[in-house]
Amino acid sequence: MSDKKFFTITGAIAYLSWPVYFLIDRSHDYKGDEIVEAMTFATAAVVVYALVLFLHFKKG
Repeated sequence: MSDKKFFTITGAIAYLSWPVYFLIDRSHDYKGDEIVEAMTFATAAVVVYALVLFLHFKKG
């Protein structure tokens, strides 16, 4: 498996694990606005991660 594919799959799995966690969490420890805030942060982090990956593999 190529490095680019590995890092892309790793990022996708990490990002998708957040909504799955909130869907299966039955303890109701998190309010709706906290979930929205967490998903906003995760989305921003994935955008930065994708940009870094793009620039890294474009350079090399």
